[in-house]
Amino acid sequence: MINDIIRSSKISTLIEQIEVTDKTFLSEVLKETKNKKARTALVKNKVRQIIEEKAHLNPVYYEKMKERLEAIIREEREERKEDADYFNRYEDILMDLYGQEEERKKLGFTNAFEFAVYETLLKEVDDANISKDITKKVFEGIKEEITNIPDWQNKLTSQKKLESTIYDILNETGNKKIENNIDDIIEQVIELAKRNLR
Repeated sequence: MINDIIRSSKISTLIEQIEVTDKTFLSEVLKETKNKKARTALVKNKVRQIIEEKAHLNPVYYEKMKERLEAIIREEREERKEDADYFNRYEDILMDLYGQEEERKKLGFTNAFEFAVYETLLKEVDDANISKDITKKVFEGIKEEITNIPDWQNKLTSQKKLESTIYDILNETGNKKIENNIDDIIEQVIELAKRNLR
């Protein structure tokens, strides 16, 4: 109906409609927006949008990205440097967000769940190798339950089995930082599984 009204009013299209995806966003911003402040604002808002939309899938990773974003925003407010400098810094965060899949593959993880668990463990132990090793063991340990039991997220017996498996894996590490937070880590890992492994 709206299209009929527009056609009957002989309104012409000023700007062609384009589909903007994550892959084309930055090139479209650079091509269509000449004003530096507008470019910077668009990229900053895109970063903010991605963080808000995806934070529940990997809270630790997206919290790090949010902290980077907020630091640049604070600096931008306080120092009023050249816009291009801020554009490039926001662009760096955006590229890191877009490159998350590649980072996950470099680490040898097969899915977003593993990457999220890795980030969670890395925050606790601050050792990439230990975090990676434990992540792989956790995924291998729970894979059968989550792939063979339909609707495992809503079954108490499945969740108890996951808790027990994850507890055993974490307890075997002998890492004091993990042992001191074992219950919180288990809870976080199960939530990550519910969000990422459906």
